[in-house]
Amino acid sequence: MAIFTYKCSKCKKVFDRMEGVTARGDELKCPECGSKEVEK
Repeated sequence: MAIFTYKCSKCKKVFDRMEGVTARGDELKCPECGSKEVEK
C-alpha cells in the first residue's frame, strides 16, 4: 500500500488516497465535488 496525492482539475482540492500498487484509478473521484478529473 502507498499513499498518493491527487489534485482535482475542477475545484483544485488536493487530497491523499491510500491504494495498492496494482490499483486502478478509473473509479477515483474528488471527495469535494465528485469530479473524475483528478491527477496525481
